[in-house]
Amino acid sequence: MVIVPALVLRVAIRLGFRGIEFITLLAIFASSTAVASFTMAEQMGGDAALAGDIVVMTSALASLTLFGWSLLFKSLNLF
Repeated sequence: MVIVPALVLRVAIRLGFRGIEFITLLAIFASSTAVASFTMAEQMGGDAALAGDIVVMTSALASLTLFGWSLLFKSLNLF
């Protein structure tokens, strides 16, 4: 929720992404894990409990980290 978006968005800034393109990358890389990953793990015999925990944790943290990223990048005038 912090490391991957930081790396990807740093590269995006250096490549010149601004405005709606930058916000789209922020939404893609800083959002929570898809709920379908739980069902997929369950259907394929994987660790469904772990997948469920990951979905819950990333969903809870996404509201905080997305706000933080938005505040940071808005203050830097990147969108």
